[in-house]
Amino acid sequence: MTTHWKKLTSSDYFGSHDLFVDDNKYSEAIVTLVKIEKKKVKGADGKESECIVATTNETKPIILNKINCKTITRLFQTPAIEKWAGRKVKIGVDKVKAFGDMTDALRVRNEVISDAPKPTYEAEMKAISEAKDLSELSALWNALDAGGKAVCLSIKDSRKNELNK
Repeated sequence: MTTHWKKLTSSDYFGSHDLFVDDNKYSEAIVTLVKIEKKKVKGADGKESECIVATTNETKPIILNKINCKTITRLFQTPAIEKWAGRKVKIGVDKVKAFGDMTDALRVRNEVISDAPKPTYEAEMKAISEAKDLSELSALWNALDAGGKAVCLSIKDSRKNELNK
């Protein structure tokens, strides 16, 4: 593992260097948005400007540019920053042209992050394999969502063949 030179400087904000792994390699981070607000931020040149800043549970505050705010708006289907609180986003690093140079920039990934565990459909698989007749099998099948149908398809087909004998 190697160290990005920016890690040797003091920064109050999370940056691409915080995800640095090795030459041109960066990790990604999943963060929980706690609060979004406008803050005065001092740039490298010492000048202050107002920025949109996200406080998270997992990292230093993150400065959100318009591109990242638009991505979050699409992900959560709302521009209301109050409704972003408590939600998770994945942060990565992309090379972008900025200020006449190619630079590494934090980008919110266009991926919905859910805390909900993925269903296993174990109970549904058991019920389908034990269906007493085609009517019960059909009712169990029709009650499944698309994910459940993908998981239970072979069990349903097998049970249907057994019931048709």
